[in-house]
Amino acid sequence: MTTQVLFNQFAYADHLKRGGFTDDQARASAEALGVALSEAVATKSDVTELRTELKGDIAELRTELKGDIARLNGELADFKSEFNAFKIEVKAEFATMRAENKTEIATLRTEIASNKNDIVRWVLVLNFAMVGVLLTAMKLLLK
Repeated sequence: MTTQVLFNQFAYADHLKRGGFTDDQARASAEALGVALSEAVATKSDVTELRTELKGDIAELRTELKGDIARLNGELADFKSEFNAFKIEVKAEFATMRAENKTEIATLRTEIASNKNDIVRWVLVLNFAMVGVLLTAMKLLLK
């Protein structure tokens, strides 16, 4: 609620003249004060009403913020849960891949060892064959 103050510019100007103001000074000051006072002025009850309104708005905003914070905390908890599940899944996948790689490496090592044995056998067989060929060639040449 606003109120207007009743103000008598003429009485005020007369009072200023008696105090030593010139006629123009007194009239200008009275007009300025009259304009200022003619606008709505807030009363104590206006301020109290506004304070009550603001307190209500602040309480409502506080409630909304608490709700938003609770919702965000829930979303964060969901995200953490999803992230932890994903992390466990990735770790399991890496463990599986590591086991598969170890198996493949072991298989390759076995194959390499087997091939190595085959190569050594072939080299020995070829060496014996070459020795046989050389001995036969030498017999033929020496005859």
